Amino acid sequence: MATVVVDPILTKVVQGIGIPANVGHVLFPRVPVQTTGGKVIMFTDRDFRIYNTARAPGSNTKRVDVGFEGADYVLENHSLEGSLPRENLRDANALAPTIKLESRAVRKPWNAMMLELEVQQALLARNPDSYDASNKKVLSGTSQWTNPDSDPIGDVDDAREVIRSSCAVDANRMVLGPAAFTALKNHPKILKRLTITADGKAVTAAMLAELFDLDEVVVGKALYFDELADDTVDAWGNDAILAYTPEASELDREEPAFGYTYEMEGHPYAEAKYYDDNSKTYFYPVTHERKPVIAGISAGFLFKNVA
Repeated sequence: MATVVVDPILTKVVQGIGIPANVGHVLFPRVPVQTTGGKVIMFTDRDFRIYNTARAPGSNTKRVDVGFEGADYVLENHSLEGSLPRENLRDANALAPTIKLESRAVRKPWNAMMLELEVQQALLARNPDSYDASNKKVLSGTSQWTNPDSDPIGDVDDAREVIRSSCAVDANRMVLGPAAFTALKNHPKILKRLTITADGKAVTAAMLAELFDLDEVVVGKALYFDELADDTVDAWGNDAILAYTPEASELDREEPAFGYTYEMEGHPYAEAKYYDDNSKTYFYPVTHERKPVIAGISAGFLFKNVA
């Protein structure tokens, strides 16, 4: 088997890049795994229950499993190369250190790969078939959040209770499509509750998080080109997803959560550049082996067509 030569400097560049418009990691945080394939650690209400751990002297100690092995998963290997013609590199060297241009050569493919992952995560989270009947609601007419007679605060409260009653944890994060965010920040019932807006301040995602008693509300602004529609579309559409996801310090594939992105340990990475004589170009491969999965569907609630 050929040995992969990793560029440590450019790998640090890739691993340090965050895409501001991408929010999929809020629902599907990345956790490392050490094998290409395995079982998805699924979670049910038993993983969120409080167990009676009392025992009489000499009696057996009770046991509990964390999650259970669900469907198989296989990490997908994604790679893309940035190109840098030698003429561009020569000219850049006359003005600035090479590493700046090489950083751009890995940044562009990594941005494209992250957009692809964002769309995968959005499609998974927005798919009604991924949810139990009790954990989804399709809005229409007067129930849509663009209608002043709708009750988005009540809708979110009801969804929080669905998650709490089935998982024994409170939802702590929400992802909104741009249209959903616009509808919420302009809704008269929300404006009435947020008295801070009386001085003319616009409603922010942070204000909505405080109103809904959540740790975080984020707006998915990523766009991608849909070849069937022959146009750019919002990855997160006009939907809203409420979910429970652990804090960053608690992330582990065996910690109950709505979803995870299983990621090969040490990924992503930038391979050593190589030179192609025919095109007189240096190429910079970037590799990322990963797979987003839903791990605990009862820990999520989907609002479809909210605006």
